[in-house]
Amino acid sequence: MVGHPKSPIVISDGESELDEFKQDLAICLDGIRTSSRVATCKEYDAFVNPGLTINDTLIPLPLVGHDAEIIRNSQGQFYPGTVLIPITLYTVVAPSVRKTWELDHTQFTCKNPAWKSYVTTLVNEAAQKLSMSDIRAEPYKLLLYEEGSFFKSHKDSEKAPGMIATLVICLPSKHDGGGVHLSHAGKSYVFETDKTSDFGLTSLAWFSDVTHEIEPLRSGYRLVLTYNVLQVGGTRMSASVVGKQSSQLRSLLEKWRSGPEKLVYKLEHKYTQSSLSLNNLKGRDRAVCQCLYEVGLETEFTIFLSKMTRTRRVDEEWYDEDDDDDNDTTELEDIKTHDGYALSRFMSLEDEEILGENLWKRTPDEIEEDFTVNESTPAIFTYHDTVVIIVPTDQLSSCLSSYHHQLDPRSAMSLLGQSVKERPNDQRFRDFARMYVKKVIESDVQSGSCDVVVDLLDSGPNDMPWLTDSLVSTLSECRDRGCITSALRRIYEKHSDGSLPGALDVFKCILESCMDKVALDVTDFPQLSASTASLGLQCGEARSVRDALEVIDLSLRLGLSQLATEFLNVSLTRIRFHEKGRYWFIYFPTVVQGFLESLVSTLRRHRTEAPRSAGDMFSILIRKVLHGGLPKYPKELQGWKFRPRGCEECCEDCQSLDSFLEDSEKSSCELHVTALQHGHLNQYLPETLFQCHVNKTGSKYKLVVIKLATQFQEDVKEYQAALSVVEQRVKNLRCEYVENLMEEPHYRELVMLEGMRDPEAAGLPDRKRRTTNEDTDNPSAKRPALGE
Repeated sequence: MVGHPKSPIVISDGESELDEFKQDLAICLDGIRTSSRVATCKEYDAFVNPGLTINDTLIPLPLVGHDAEIIRNSQGQFYPGTVLIPITLYTVVAPSVRKTWELDHTQFTCKNPAWKSYVTTLVNEAAQKLSMSDIRAEPYKLLLYEEGSFFKSHKDSEKAPGMIATLVICLPSKHDGGGVHLSHAGKSYVFETDKTSDFGLTSLAWFSDVTHEIEPLRSGYRLVLTYNVLQVGGTRMSASVVGKQSSQLRSLLEKWRSGPEKLVYKLEHKYTQSSLSLNNLKGRDRAVCQCLYEVGLETEFTIFLSKMTRTRRVDEEWYDEDDDDDNDTTELEDIKTHDGYALSRFMSLEDEEILGENLWKRTPDEIEEDFTVNESTPAIFTYHDTVVIIVPTDQLSSCLSSYHHQLDPRSAMSLLGQSVKERPNDQRFRDFARMYVKKVIESDVQSGSCDVVVDLLDSGPNDMPWLTDSLVSTLSECRDRGCITSALRRIYEKHSDGSLPGALDVFKCILESCMDKVALDVTDFPQLSASTASLGLQCGEARSVRDALEVIDLSLRLGLSQLATEFLNVSLTRIRFHEKGRYWFIYFPTVVQGFLESLVSTLRRHRTEAPRSAGDMFSILIRKVLHGGLPKYPKELQGWKFRPRGCEECCEDCQSLDSFLEDSEKSSCELHVTALQHGHLNQYLPETLFQCHVNKTGSKYKLVVIKLATQFQEDVKEYQAALSVVEQRVKNLRCEYVENLMEEPHYRELVMLEGMRDPEAAGLPDRKRRTTNEDTDNPSAKRPALGE
């Protein structure tokens, strides 16, 4: 970074000094014709194959050793003026300076018809990056680098009239090393071509007066086509011209140490909101903004792009464009970062913050009559322009804090992150950044979306402790388990790809501080209801359970087994709190079943020795939920005794019916009923247990109820059906891991269902049971006399 002058000029003490500074800065920006770049590089995954041909032999790409040998041994001649020149034997250039193989452009051809237009595309892209115009490219040479090849530091000579730059196209050929090192005016650049050399193409360009060298190739082959870039019209560009204008701009910006918090400079073209970004700017606009951006990085300035609207109310009869009008207003709208991300919808602007003179001595873009005034009808003149906003980094917090309610969180975060990185010792700005991040995250968490939190971890700066601090402190206050889980997931992903230094510590810190928020509770399991029972479980209803499983899995993936154990311990404590509750039957057993099966799979996959708490959790959930609805093995009642079956309201008719059912001596009875009463009682008298008919005597009805000796058999059938359901729920838990997880008696009882399949195992007395046929063979058992 370029240092500041020891005694910077203060430009805020007097209007004359400020005006002089603004005038000098405007003149400097007006004179910029090229960006501050002296070199550019771009990689391409998709490209046109040149159809490289040597001596009628097509050279396939990517280049392999056999085809490299063809190039190297072409015609076997190694002296100047012929097809192939090994530079180590070329007497004009010492071997200590350069060691490559080369072919002149007349000694190879690119036979693909599409190659010429593709090269034009590459030239145009390079021209845009380097602010070159009125240029064309001519093929120069084909260079082959092999292991040990290099090219020492040098500048390109003017190989053709008007040459201002070199274009290098590195063709697909796997290699290691051979990086391009460039330098000019104290700046250094390194372009690596080996990273995508397997199957990709890399285009590089630099001005001819840029010093560059090719580092030794460690392995493979580096195959490049070189082109001379010629200026055919306009102002001749060079790295020296770029350096001179950058130096002048740098000198001016370094004087700006106090004064207005921002200045704006009007661009030549107007841009739509969607196209407002540095890469989309045209001609000199791009050169000015690119130069401001790159010099600003060195001198601690930031740029934004924006629309500027000037509104002037005038009386057309007395209008003089030279008159100053205190009612003129100027506003900035749709402010964007240099890379096109929306930052803010609006920002105020004072006249003293505008660079340049006579900006509105032109035809207005819009003229509208103002009919709100009675005596006269002034016109409203509106001027629309696009501007670049220049803000000193030390004024950024002041500038943004005034508009933090309308700032776009993602863009502001990206901007703050970059600025904090550039100003590591500015505690005031770091405090502002921390405050702003906290507000953004709090607002996002309160809305329940968590999109910004996730986005910060996806695309935000990765080396800022203040981001971690703000994230942890805010998430610890968050009640949304999904938001916390999403953040933990992104941190794990960034740990996996190595894009977030210290990701493991961040993950651990968040989980420790948020353990109470993410640990599982019984109430996290969805409840059975009329809708869930008929329509099935909705995908969102088990989200909390899935989040809990994911937290356990991520913790184990990161080797944080102690945290996973703590998670299970806290969850068990919560579940045990509800153990004696009466309403376990309301929870969806399929979700609990899926949770237990997934937990077993996760623990086994990570070869984790599960804590005791996991076994206790299994016992409680299996007993209370998976066994839910399973009655005790039925007990055979003595004599003709039946269990009560009447309605819950205990109406008089049902009380009479229950008295008969509980009587062990009676096998039948008559009940005096009306037609309505008969319908009510009939619903509690299934045909599998009772025979019923109605006797009518005059206007009176008698319901005859006869007990069948089938109650015990039907109870056993019902029990076996319920046991079959439980069997399906626990069968996937029958494995050695779960057996070791739970205490053996609990495993045998709850998972293997031992002692639940027959009366002896259930502890019932072994006695002869009355059969239906035995009872119904007795006529009196079938239908007792009415007077009995």
